Amino acid sequence: MELSVLDFVDGRMMWILRRHRFRFIIGALVVFAVGYRCVTKLAARELRIAFEEVVVTDTRDHVRTLLGEPVGRGRSHVHGGFMFGPTEGLSSILPPGTSYEQWQWSDERNTYYVWFAPTGQEPPQEWLVVAKCHHPTGAVF
Repeated sequence: MELSVLDFVDGRMMWILRRHRFRFIIGALVVFAVGYRCVTKLAARELRIAFEEVVVTDTRDHVRTLLGEPVGRGRSHVHGGFMFGPTEGLSSILPPGTSYEQWQWSDERNTYYVWFAPTGQEPPQEWLVVAKCHHPTGAVF
């Protein structure tokens, strides 16, 4: 039995036999893959739970506290006609021509949207949440 690798781990010596090196590497990769999968599932669960806590009239700061920085942002206005896709519900909440800002987050299962709009003449920094929704990640509208 020939020993090929000598490592010091926490003050102890760990020997890996040459014939078991491949198994060790594969085992380590499997452990990392399973760990990564568990962490991403936990993060997705936390995002979903935090998203459920967002309510209409929340401030930008409160939404950031709950969900973190959005991965996507955009500003537009409500069109007079039919709106298609995630924004279609805004035309029943806001009058035509009203500006709004859309924030977006995603995990492996869902994409989450939060929309901010004015309730009066306040500047964009003071807009509040007017709607939110989510749909499966990768959905085509």
